[in-house]
Amino acid sequence: MQVIQFGYITLFASAFPLASALAFFCNTLELASDLFKLHFVCRRPAELRASGIGTWQHLLYSLMVLSIFTNAILVTCASDQMALLMPWLFVEDGNALTRAPSQLARVFSGADAAPVDHDYSVKAGMGRILVLIMVGVEHALLLLLLAGELFFSKQPRWMQLVLERRAYEEKNARRLARAKTEAGQLLTIAPTASGVEPASCEDKKTQ
Repeated sequence: MQVIQFGYITLFASAFPLASALAFFCNTLELASDLFKLHFVCRRPAELRASGIGTWQHLLYSLMVLSIFTNAILVTCASDQMALLMPWLFVEDGNALTRAPSQLARVFSGADAAPVDHDYSVKAGMGRILVLIMVGVEHALLLLLLAGELFFSKQPRWMQLVLERRAYEEKNARRLARAKTEAGQLLTIAPTASGVEPASCEDKKTQ
């Protein structure tokens, strides 16, 4: 369920920007209710240790990358957001769109309570500029994602130190065990190689 929620929030973030805030509120409420049930109502489940979330991590990463393309297409081709941001690229009812920002300002200020609903179309010859803007924004976000992958470590420094110390201790333990095994073999082989067999328990009692 949480993965589906993450997909809706990321893939269609430009269509409903408040979805992330609502999801945070709902998840916090669900977390509090689950905490109450585990503490007072239900028996605590047995814990299962895991090094990660497995295949879900690749799925969430794919959704995050795909959201860059979907939001770029939604903003530039499937909504009026670009018409409000760059009115010189669009026309409204055959006329140049020059009053859209002022109408938007009146709506937010409360001076014009009537909703503003217009059909916009791209000016002749301006479609290529709109496509270039969409591709430029998409490439910039992909480069930002790659920069975050390169310059930010997936594991914090303290975790890396703990893992390195654990690997070092395991390596030393294996080396000590191998040394003890080799020493025991040498002690077993040495009397036989010198031609003297080790005395048995009955011989020791006779002596």
